Amino acid sequence: MIWVLGASGYVGQAFIDGAKSIKVPARPVSRTELDYADFRSLLAALRREKPELVVNAAGFTGKPNVDAYENQRMETVAGNVALAQSVAQACEVAEMKNQILK
Repeated sequence: MIWVLGASGYVGQAFIDGAKSIKVPARPVSRTELDYADFRSLLAALRREKPELVVNAAGFTGKPNVDAYENQRMETVAGNVALAQSVAQACEVAEMKNQILK
């Protein structure tokens, strides 16, 4: 099973749709279901469910427009840099070293 973080966004939804079209099992993982921004919660879920692959399509998007990136720099770094690093580290600790798609 492939997990897709951020599947409600444009890229995540495209990945889910593409996986369905070639009959590859992919599961959208929402933040309401699993707070994947929390390292411990993500690590516990990875160890419990053992997905074969984790796709990180989550991140901070500029809302209401791209200027939000400039105005909300901390949120941008947290959502687009720190989150990606945390997901990669959780996968590595969960012994998914060769199965991280960035």
